[in-house]
Amino acid sequence: MSCFAGLLLLLAAAAPASIDTLAGADSRAPAAVPGSAFARVDSLAPATLADSALARADSLAAAIVADSAFARADSRSAVADSVSGPPSLPVVSVTLVGDRAGDAGLIDPTGIAVDTFGRVYVTDAGSHRLLRLDTQGKPTAEFGSLGSDPSQLQRPSGVALLGTLGVAVLDRDNRRVVTVDLFGRPLGTLIDLASIELERRVGRIDASAIASDRGGALALLDRERDRVLLFDFAGRFVREVGGLGATAGSFRGLRGLAYGPRGELVCADRGNARLQRLDAGGRVAATWPVAVTPGAASLPLAVDAGGRVAMADEAGGTLRLWSADGVLLFETSGLRRPRALAFGSDGSLLVAETSPVRIRRLTFGISASPPRER
Repeated sequence: MSCFAGLLLLLAAAAPASIDTLAGADSRAPAAVPGSAFARVDSLAPATLADSALARADSLAAAIVADSAFARADSRSAVADSVSGPPSLPVVSVTLVGDRAGDAGLIDPTGIAVDTFGRVYVTDAGSHRLLRLDTQGKPTAEFGSLGSDPSQLQRPSGVALLGTLGVAVLDRDNRRVVTVDLFGRPLGTLIDLASIELERRVGRIDASAIASDRGGALALLDRERDRVLLFDFAGRFVREVGGLGATAGSFRGLRGLAYGPRGELVCADRGNARLQRLDAGGRVAATWPVAVTPGAASLPLAVDAGGRVAMADEAGGTLRLWSADGVLLFETSGLRRPRALAFGSDGSLLVAETSPVRIRRLTFGISASPPRER
């Protein structure tokens, strides 16, 4: 029996397994588009993929499971799922919330973020709360209840890290962005989307998603007007990008956004069935087509520190992962209406599903243990 198979038997004995098949990319998966702008953007891509852990993963498939913090976690409290995927990209899946894992009381998870210690922050539109979970999916703090007071929320639809000091929560129905410290204590309103001054400059804003860069700058997705509004770390409006259209830099059915490691934005729109990467100045640096299910559902995005791009299709129940230079690394289907994605600092991907509720951590290739919480 191989070390890999033996470890899976140990995982199954340690905790009841929730078996979810994760099918990897195969011959039917779309490949990178030859000659696309995405494949040509060297300045935004890592210097080489050959030196990355991903390229070495096939020769270390057994080691990644033995060394992964998440392979060890299921022996404590999280629920280990089955592992599958292409030989070049092994995948370990651990359920943190849902199935037989610890129930965090989530109803409708709409946003997710992970800090440097592996703690998970989730906005729940159903219970009008922000929850903080530990690395095993157990709630450790929460903020909010239904209402419009400073300590309340109405259908929050996203969360983003603000450096190491706190998080920004998109309080959708209250039309504001509020800040909360890492212990769930309110810090105040950072952006008032209903302010007269802001509406005079850009018109009404109906934001449905939020993203942040490493410096705390924020981007808000306005799906009603197919645009992205950019704000600095202090909540001051900077500019807007996009608008309705099919040309480069425009959107038609904008449904997802995420910041990359160099301050670039990646955006997904259904109408044009494509992803676009915009540089820090708002100029189109890359674009590539994607297969999406027709409709108005979300296309959650996440970009890791190496530039890998993950996109889920809420309506189609699919998840794809591309390398920084546009190579399809992983593809799976059968997800339960995935609503939010977030990469951890170790390269693992958090996936929040809503029908029924489940949050899973997927570890691709080699993944390091998160720092210990102090």
